[in-house]
Amino acid sequence: MKAYLLSFALGMPFLAAAQQFQSKTIKIETDEYKGEVSVCVDCAGIKPEPSKEYFWLEGNVVQSGVGMLKGKPLHGEAKLYTEGLEGEKQLIMEGHFFAGLKDGIVKNYVFGELDTEEHYEKGELKRINYYFPGKEGVDKRVEYLGREGQQWKVLFTFFSTRTQIQAEGYRKPVGESFNEFFHGAYKKILTDSTGKSYTKEEGRYDMNRRVGEWKEYYPNNNAYCVRIYDYDLLKKETFFTASGQPFSGVIEDRNASLSRVYARIEVKDGSRNGKTEDSYRSGNPSRTLVFAQGTLKEGGEALESFLAQNPVQKEKQLSFQCDQRGGGLYVDKIQYTPKGALVYFHYQNITLHNGAIVYTPPPGAKNAFTAYDIASAAQFPVKKVFGIPTEPAYVPLAYGEMIPFVLYFEGLKETHRFISLIEGDPENPYIIDDNGNTTYNWGCYELSIR
Repeated sequence: MKAYLLSFALGMPFLAAAQQFQSKTIKIETDEYKGEVSVCVDCAGIKPEPSKEYFWLEGNVVQSGVGMLKGKPLHGEAKLYTEGLEGEKQLIMEGHFFAGLKDGIVKNYVFGELDTEEHYEKGELKRINYYFPGKEGVDKRVEYLGREGQQWKVLFTFFSTRTQIQAEGYRKPVGESFNEFFHGAYKKILTDSTGKSYTKEEGRYDMNRRVGEWKEYYPNNNAYCVRIYDYDLLKKETFFTASGQPFSGVIEDRNASLSRVYARIEVKDGSRNGKTEDSYRSGNPSRTLVFAQGTLKEGGEALESFLAQNPVQKEKQLSFQCDQRGGGLYVDKIQYTPKGALVYFHYQNITLHNGAIVYTPPPGAKNAFTAYDIASAAQFPVKKVFGIPTEPAYVPLAYGEMIPFVLYFEGLKETHRFISLIEGDPENPYIIDDNGNTTYNWGCYELSIR
């Protein structure tokens, strides 16, 4: 087990309760920080637990190590900060320790701004609240429910204006970061203009893929929809009245406050029948789809219909998180057909805290997706798009919300084993229009297919 010098990533636990040990406060100063820390004066009998991280003061420096304890264990209140030329203080960390363990609330700061607030019980992490500069209140919360092998079972909560996304899932450490997955119960909660909260959508995920029964509620219509998913593939959709009878009429999907229409859906006997209009701009829909008894007839193509004519010959399961230029974009799998490949993505809005407008350019457009074979420099423009609107249509996505979609690249073969999947110009992932709006072009770079 290796000890290491503590950098600016310290945290701060609660005042630990049972004062079995005596402590004294010591002022410290290093080249990196100043502070006051309380250390234990009679803790010689502590036996470190192998899985827990301990903190101590040695040589005027706060140090830590897993399963080990040296020097003077931290015990009580601790605070670290930097000091400017005029004496102004910027907090790095403040918190409490018990016999060398974080215990209670741990607060970490970046440039003096609160970044995370961690909650511990005798060295066991129970909850983290994340904060975003300039945003009031908690931005994201992760509650730790227990360890399963090398990963943690957790409950995620994302907070944005009038919206909460709650999802059970997993958090798996990868180096200094984490891979996160929705796995288990999911709920989207909105708050209307009166301050009343209501459930908008609920269902279950299996490793970021929708499975089983999902329900979406339309309070202004006093109606709801039941959708059945098989790993993101929609198998059945039925609209009901609040009393459970098949709905007939026009469903209006609205925003949280119910003041703005996102979509109008014509329904007969529980099935889409007629027009579905959405992506409203200046009061007019940007997209119109036509259905007959639940079957898409005009305005697009269903993935199931495409698969019926293009059978899958081989499938490669993936779990690839694209680089930061595609922040929140993942590749889940690739299916090879006789003439090309279907690439399954999902995108989670983890960057735009007030919500995002999500779409992709249509096939043939200037900034549409292209698959690049790195070895041969061959390019394969996207030919079909499923599950995500194409420009000018869009789908609104709350902070933390997720959307799956599928792209078909004709000519992309299993023999192309080292590829990039890029939307727009690879050298210019950010586009700023005349009004100052920024569009982030997605990209998955140097993906190895084995």
